[in-house]
Amino acid sequence: MEGSKPDVAFITAELHKARQNIRDLEERTRLILDSIHAGIVIIDAQTHKIVDVNPEASRLIGIPKDQVVGNLCHKYICPAEIGSCPITDKGQLVDNSERVLLTTDGKRIPILKTVASINLNDRKHLLESFLDISQLKLLQDKLELLATTDSLTDVFNRRHFIELSEKEIGRAQRSQTPLSIAIIDIDYFKEVNDKHGHGVGDLVLKELVAVCKDNLRPYDILGRIGGEEFGITFVECTIQEAFNVSERLQERVANHVIKAEGKDISIKICVGVAELSEDAGSLDLIMNRADQALYLAKNTGRNRVEKSSPGPGLQ
Repeated sequence: MEGSKPDVAFITAELHKARQNIRDLEERTRLILDSIHAGIVIIDAQTHKIVDVNPEASRLIGIPKDQVVGNLCHKYICPAEIGSCPITDKGQLVDNSERVLLTTDGKRIPILKTVASINLNDRKHLLESFLDISQLKLLQDKLELLATTDSLTDVFNRRHFIELSEKEIGRAQRSQTPLSIAIIDIDYFKEVNDKHGHGVGDLVLKELVAVCKDNLRPYDILGRIGGEEFGITFVECTIQEAFNVSERLQERVANHVIKAEGKDISIKICVGVAELSEDAGSLDLIMNRADQALYLAKNTGRNRVEKSSPGPGLQ
């Protein structure tokens, strides 16, 4: 009706109802955020300060919420992204990536993080959610270890030895540096297994690996390439240098006593050595020449080292 006064009581009730609806929505939102088993952090996009966290984020960081809020996000989340935030500095709309969470006790936790830009109270914020993937990374490491390592001797298996050696050959060819490969075979290993059993045979293989590791550089590549055959890729090493190391290794193996089931067991090895050269520029060719040198060592008395000479013949 014209000239009538507004219904103050009605308006007040509607305002109260609207405020209550907002509070209920905020409470439901808070309950949802708190129940999610992922860390959630809300960050002011301009200052990069944390304005809110859920309990899971607080737990992973290692301090209560009130001690997290107000800190720069990079103090805990993605410290390496200072000045290079994918959203605020690089202009991305979203970011899905593996990053690092830095806890208050200095522990670095690998996380899978998702970030999106949102508007809250007419101000740009970043909504970050992340999962602790430590166990997943450990599982990946274990699977990679199983895929690349000989389970008995804990050295590289044949496939991975070949992969690593081919990479080193490529690097040596680019940098014009030497590279040599040795193939080791245990003399009369079948007799060891037949006489003492396969358990002792396994121990012999492990002991040989231990002696090899004690006499090799950290960056040389050692792998089990057959039953009782092992390969060594000598990085930045001439054939004469590899031959000298192999001779020292052969002598130390011969003098090494293996204790097994109350018995002293000794083994001998043959070694064939070859090097990267113009006419042996692939892993297959180098290993073939090392094999030829190995067979020569076997056919000329065993317990010895032979090296390949340039060309198809042997020295």
